[in-house]
Amino acid sequence: MLEAFMHDYGTFLNLIITFLTLVVLIVYTYYTRRQTKELIHQRRLSVMPSIFTQVISENNIRKLRLTNIGNGIALNVTIDDIDKYDSHEKGYFSFLSIPKIKAGESEIVIYSEKDLGRDIESKDSCIFLLEDHGLSKWMHEKYQKQ
Repeated sequence: MLEAFMHDYGTFLNLIITFLTLVVLIVYTYYTRRQTKELIHQRRLSVMPSIFTQVISENNIRKLRLTNIGNGIALNVTIDDIDKYDSHEKGYFSFLSIPKIKAGESEIVIYSEKDLGRDIESKDSCIFLLEDHGLSKWMHEKYQKQ
């Protein structure tokens, strides 16, 4: 009887088992691929730079210091210009870019104040503007991955 059943339905059962194996393999591949992508993402995060900004005072002059607290080298660090639209003056603060900041190192950012297209003497007003509105609101650090 088993022999007659296998003769009649053996090919059909073989097809169903093969199809179910294929479905399990596809699901397994999908989840394994997601895990691999997450592992790659976490690995990249572990070697990326992370920039910490701080206002410091040296010899009664206030400066902006960037410290790389991440594990990777921060390359081509730039800070966007900051408009002085909160004051009655028209102009902006322009920051020089920093070629690189190694892990654990700090750099002082040099900036200039520009008023109607001409440079004027830098003052502490940029630092006060940054402190009043929060560094994270006004500064956009862009760095290139290592």
